[in-house]
Amino acid sequence: MRRRNREINIFNVSALDLFASALGAFILITVVLFPYFPNTGDSPERVATCKQALQECRKEKQRLERELARAQFPHLDLVIALDVTGSMKEQIDGLKSELQQLTMVLGKLAPSLGIGVVAFGDRKWEQPIFTYRLREVGGSPANFRDLQRFIDGLAPNMGLGSGDNDDYPEAVARALDEAIAMPWRAQAKKRIIVVITDNPAYPERISYSLRRAEEFARTPGQQVSTVLVISQNDPEIYGPAREFLAKLARKGKGEAVKAGGSMTAALLLALLG
Repeated sequence: MRRRNREINIFNVSALDLFASALGAFILITVVLFPYFPNTGDSPERVATCKQALQECRKEKQRLERELARAQFPHLDLVIALDVTGSMKEQIDGLKSELQQLTMVLGKLAPSLGIGVVAFGDRKWEQPIFTYRLREVGGSPANFRDLQRFIDGLAPNMGLGSGDNDDYPEAVARALDEAIAMPWRAQAKKRIIVVITDNPAYPERISYSLRRAEEFARTPGQQVSTVLVISQNDPEIYGPAREFLAKLARKGKGEAVKAGGSMTAALLLALLG
């Protein structure tokens, strides 16, 4: 089977055109105005030239704003399914520190933004699943504060209790069920689940997980993407985890990416790749 192109490509062609146009406009205006910066008060002609250039700048700004509007997402709902087992401390901390940044970036790309979270662990835990039900956060400071409090309360092995965690596979299938059952907003034309983990689902639940992702992605605008975290686990688990998450993303018509430090970057790749 042909390997998928994993070249990092956060922005589409329209966005790249936008940035190139902005850079070109800035360079052009800078070249025109530079000779006049030292002394603009002694020559009416120079002042007039500057005013004309500024007027052209305003027109270019308006054009670029129109281009940006065309490059934006529709109304967006995002559900983050995050593994909170012991090996995921860095990712948990990263989401805590970067949540506001992530929300601001996505809020610039979409007219409205809804976020839900499913924190999951091992099925042998006393409490394997913790859920923050999806709601709009982009335009609601109160909802964002609730979301931040939920994220701040996450911790490695938080649901272990009197349970056990003596094997590699995690409760990915149950996390998918929780994510799919979220109260997706009617106006959200883009609905994305991103599964973040360093382990696969339980072997007997892999087929079920793939089928659930495929069913979810049958609705236009819906997809399941995955983020593979490279942890300190036994190297033998890396191959099965990578293979499972790649299949899950393929069935879910999404993206399979690797975590590279920044959670914001990883989630943007999963959303925009």
